[in-house]
Amino acid sequence: MSKKLDTIWEAEPHTIIKIDILKSYVDAWFPILATSFPKPILYVDGFAGPGYYTNHLTGSPLAALQSIKNTLVRDNIKIISPKITCAFIEKDKDRFNVLESVLEEYRKEKKLEIKTFNTSFDEGMQQLETEYPDSFNGKDPIFVFADPFGGTGISFSTFKRCMEGTSCELLINLDTDGVARIFQARNNKWEEQLTSLFGEECWRDKLSEGTDTNTLKIQILDLYKECLRKIPGVDYIWHFTMRGKQDSLNYNLVFATKHHRGLEKMKEAMKAVDITGNYSFSDAHMGQRYMFRNDDGEIYAEAAYKKFCDQSLSMDEMKKYALNETPFLNSKAILRKLDDDGKVEITPIPGEKIKKGSFPEDKILKIRFVTVCSKLKQTSFFLNYAQQNPHRMD
Repeated sequence: MSKKLDTIWEAEPHTIIKIDILKSYVDAWFPILATSFPKPILYVDGFAGPGYYTNHLTGSPLAALQSIKNTLVRDNIKIISPKITCAFIEKDKDRFNVLESVLEEYRKEKKLEIKTFNTSFDEGMQQLETEYPDSFNGKDPIFVFADPFGGTGISFSTFKRCMEGTSCELLINLDTDGVARIFQARNNKWEEQLTSLFGEECWRDKLSEGTDTNTLKIQILDLYKECLRKIPGVDYIWHFTMRGKQDSLNYNLVFATKHHRGLEKMKEAMKAVDITGNYSFSDAHMGQRYMFRNDDGEIYAEAAYKKFCDQSLSMDEMKKYALNETPFLNSKAILRKLDDDGKVEITPIPGEKIKKGSFPEDKILKIRFVTVCSKLKQTSFFLNYAQQNPHRMD
């Protein structure tokens, strides 16, 4: 168990990076919602902390509030959302008191409502659901940021209720190392903790006893994403594995949304941080350390070919695959590589013509992943046909 931190402590590099990512995403997320939805918007920070650190004056609550306030005071956009509520949950009483003081400045903003809860994450979310039922029953937009200490304290049932609507998004810092320790140590209430984390007892079949810790962490991450995908409409899920300069595995930021645009904006936020060189994101499944710095398409093209060989996909299906499984915002870099290697056949919509290497989404009917076997069969067919019908091949 990690030692208890002071009321205000020094932020580690990965903490500052998470804050930068969050602010970058809210910079994009909030203007889109506030100018597109004539509905109240609810933003939730589930583990808010004191609001700042000894070495960094902007914690996650202030980062989000600064971003939202900057949008509200802009003259060149029209806010149509009738109400913006920012809710901050912090269980520790001393940290909560500090947080209350630093939020005072933002309570003066007329267009912004600030709610605070000195309780646990799950209890705070239950209170929010009572006060703002439309944010939990699917009518109003909601964004939840959950960054707990350790692998517990974030019950899956709470997130499931948040994801009822069409405009709902989650950013979760999943401590797979902490979850692995719970699974391996099997201390008091370990089964209850794991069932709460995953929302069901699926972990009993999916997590392997006796496996090495790194493999177990990947199993935990994959299972958590699998559980998120079971929520109706949650089609866009991606994780970002954060590694330090010594290549040590730190955290998995898991993002879930029902709309492709949300994941596009989150990837842009992640990429902007990744290219600074201060931190990196990797894909443990691909054995690739610098995810955004090696996104030339070749590695992920091969993975796509193995996954979809001898199948046909639409451009929408390919885009969803690229968003969920690769660093790319669309599938064009992957398709370009596969097309150059002769591993795909592109069928245009009747009447449309496609320039090689362009892959216009509105002109492609289907993409066929051609296997080597089918290529050989096709070649053999034409050779036999030519031998039997030489006059027709002139």
